[in-house]
Amino acid sequence: MPGADAEQIGRLLVLAERSIALLGRVTPNNFRSECEALLTEWRSGHVRLPCFLYPTRTPLPSGLKSALKTLALGPPAAEIWQSLQQARAGELLLEAELAEAVGTPSFAGLAEQRYRSDDKRLEEAALLLAKTWAELDEFTDNRRDESTDDRPDEPPTRSHLSDDLRDPNSLGSLLQAEIGRRKLPFRLSFDRELVSLAAVGAGVIGVRSGVNLSLHEAQRVVVHEISGHAEPRTRAQEIGNPLFLVGTAGGFEDEEGRALLLEERAGFLDARRKRQIAARHLAVVALRSGANWVEVVRKLADWDLDLPSAIEVASRVFRGGGWGREQIYLPGYLRVKAGLAAEPDLENWMSQGRISLAAARQLTRAARVAY
Repeated sequence: MPGADAEQIGRLLVLAERSIALLGRVTPNNFRSECEALLTEWRSGHVRLPCFLYPTRTPLPSGLKSALKTLALGPPAAEIWQSLQQARAGELLLEAELAEAVGTPSFAGLAEQRYRSDDKRLEEAALLLAKTWAELDEFTDNRRDESTDDRPDEPPTRSHLSDDLRDPNSLGSLLQAEIGRRKLPFRLSFDRELVSLAAVGAGVIGVRSGVNLSLHEAQRVVVHEISGHAEPRTRAQEIGNPLFLVGTAGGFEDEEGRALLLEERAGFLDARRKRQIAARHLAVVALRSGANWVEVVRKLADWDLDLPSAIEVASRVFRGGGWGREQIYLPGYLRVKAGLAAEPDLENWMSQGRISLAAARQLTRAARVAY
C-alpha cells in the first residue's frame, strides 16, 4: 500500500480481521450434535469420520488479499507501528487463505503454517510439558482450598447449568456479573453448538448452553474469558489504536498464553485443566504427524481420556479439515510465563490489547528511547 499512513493501514487490518472471521468459518453448525452422534455410533461398534456442516462461505471483499499481500511483502517499514502492522498483515493474509480453504485438502497444511512455532526448543518444551500434564491424576489435583472461595458453602460436587441466569453461580450469571462490575461493552449469547464453554467475540461473549459446571470450573472460565480476553479488548477500544484491537503478529498466541497464566495465578490451573490442555496439544501433534480423526481418538483413549472427551478433543482440533490451533496454548503459556517473570512491566502492554510479548518488548524499548 504505497503512500498509506498508519491510520489507513490500521483500518485495513480491522476490516481484514472482521471479514476473515476465521473462528466462525471453521466452527461447524452441528459440532455438538455430531459429537453426540459419533459417540453413540462408536459405542455401538460403528466407527466413522465426522460429517461437519460449515456455515455458507462468504466471499472476502474484493481486493482484500491483494492489499494485505502488498503490505506484508513490501519494503520493511522503519517506523515501529508500521513495522508491527506489516507483520500482522502477513498473518492475516495467511488467515485469508485459510478462510477460503475450509473443508478442502489444503486447509491442514495452511493451518500448520499459520500456527507452528519457529522456536524448536519451545516446541520441545511444550511437548514435554503436555506429556507430563497428561499423566497427572486429576482426582488428587492441586485445586485451591474451598475455604478461599468467595462462596465457601458451595459443595464441590454441585453443578450449575451454564445458561441458567436465575442461578447466581452459573457460568452465564458469573460472566454477566463481571461484565457489569467492570463495565465492559459485551453482551452474552447462548449457543448449544459452541465448541468451547465460552468465547469472546466482537462485543459478544458466547456461552455454551445446557452444560452442567461446578462453581470452580465456571469461575475458571470467567478468569480466562474476562481477564484474559474481554478486558484487554475493552482497553484496546478505549485506546483507539487499531493495532491494539486487531493485534500484533503473535498476539493471539500470547493472549492465550497469558490467559492460561491468569488461570494459574488465580489457582484454577489444576490437574484436570492441565490434562485437558495436554490432551488438545497431543491431539494436534498426532494430527500434524498424519493421524486421521479415528486414530487421534484412539491415541487419546490410550492416554486414559474418557471416550466422550476423546471424541470432543479430536473433533475440536480437526475443525475445518485440521485447524489444530490448540497447539499454540502451551508454547504461549511457557513463553509468556518466562517472559513476564523476567520483565514484569511487559504485562502493561499485553493487558491493553492483543499485544505479543515480542511486540511489548519493542514498544518498551521505543518508549525508553523516546524519553
